[in-house]
Amino acid sequence: MVCFIHVTGQISGNFTLARAIDCFNVKKGNYNSFLMFFDSIKEAKKALKDAFYYLKSEELDFYKNGGIRKDKNNNWLHYDASKAEINKLNK
Repeated sequence: MVCFIHVTGQISGNFTLARAIDCFNVKKGNYNSFLMFFDSIKEAKKALKDAFYYLKSEELDFYKNGGIRKDKNNNWLHYDASKAEINKLNK
């Protein structure tokens, strides 16, 4: 494992992000957070990008009102008050 996506924030937003992000290696963290492990940063960025487009297509009005955002490099994704962010693992 090279990196992980850490999902934090509100309970319902965390579960929405966790369902939208395609990952097979998921661990539940503290306070309803999620840790999703990936073999490369490229895979993690693709997972966030795909999750963004999935959420945008499912909730277009919420997206138009600023409820769904991501940075241009696909390092983080916000959904309402929840955030999914890529972190590198220390070896």
